Amino acid sequence: MVSFPDGRVVAMIRSDDPEGEAYYIYSAISDDAGRTWKPPVRTPILGQPLRALLLKSGNILLTYAYRTVPAGARACISYDRGETWDIENEIRLRDDIIATYWISPSGPMSVQLSDGTIFTAYSVVKIVEIKPGDM
Repeated sequence: MVSFPDGRVVAMIRSDDPEGEAYYIYSAISDDAGRTWKPPVRTPILGQPLRALLLKSGNILLTYAYRTVPAGARACISYDRGETWDIENEIRLRDDIIATYWISPSGPMSVQLSDGTIFTAYSVVKIVEIKPGDM
């Protein structure tokens, strides 16, 4: 979740597809500091686990593990306080990881440093040679 000074709260929710095909991320928004919520909305973002960060600019950075080939760590930005997500400019932080659950169970995590730089940390199993069982 991220909280804005005016009381808006944006909660990002991971989901599991019962068919195991997709892991869409949902968002829910409150404009009264969490007292009431709009219904959750499916975003165009696939991934889990995830972390949201309110940037100094007021934009929201979402970092998440992407578990479909090419698997890895990705990020997406909302420029409108969580209403929409710029999936057309999704950021591939890394895309050479085996598409399994061996991507860190806590997911990628980002912080914004005092100079504005964003630092993201994650742990993974790197692909050396793709084998049929890796898919």
